[in-house]
Order: sequence, then C-alpha cells, then structure tokens
Amino acid sequence: MNLYKHKPKIVNAFKWDGFQNTLTKNVNRMELKSFSVNGNHNLTIHTDQGSMLCAIGDYVIQNGINDYYCCKHIDFRNNYSLVDKG
Repeated sequence: MNLYKHKPKIVNAFKWDGFQNTLTKNVNRMELKSFSVNGNHNLTIHTDQGSMLCAIGDYVIQNGINDYYCCKHIDFRNNYSLVDKG
C-alpha cells in the first residue's frame, strides 16, 4: 500500500481499479470481510456506521485497523500528496 500525506497527516491508501487482486494486495486478509465488489466492479466498504460505495478511480483510505473509508478521486488529489510508493 502507498503512503500519502494529508496536510499534515500521513495515511495508507490505494486507488480502486475494479479488480479483486488490488483489494487482496492492499488489505489484510482478516479485513477482507469488510469489502464486497458488485457486478459493475464498484467496491462497497461495510462499516459499523453503514456502507460506502467506491467507484473505479476513487481512493480507499485506511484510518485504523479494520477502519476504511472511500474518498472521491478529485477530493483525494486536492488534499493528499504521495509520500512513499509501497
């Protein structure tokens, strides 16, 4: 997973491209149950607060252990800069 800086916070994130292998490469195996992919290759993140839908091109940000959320690509590019490619 790549490291990005959110002024002034650094977060782990990856860009959703619609492929299951991207998910398994970037998310811990024990946390995969929090995600599902639909027929349109959109990613759903299931949280205690409800579900979030990530379209292809959106970013998935890890906020803690088993705590992920979706960020639209435009917002991500406006607020984050790459620190370290993982």
